[in-house]
Amino acid sequence: MKEIDKQALEEELPTPAETPARLLAVDEFSIKKRHKYGTTVIDAEA
Repeated sequence: MKEIDKQALEEELPTPAETPARLLAVDEFSIKKRHKYGTTVIDAEA
């Protein structure tokens, strides 16, 4: 992640709670239909 994007997100979003997640959701996606991929992981119960 680019440092400028990381800094902007840290300023805009609250600090997440540090409670353990019980149910995770994972999604992998292609970026611009090339051989670059991204992964998102979220707490599915939040």
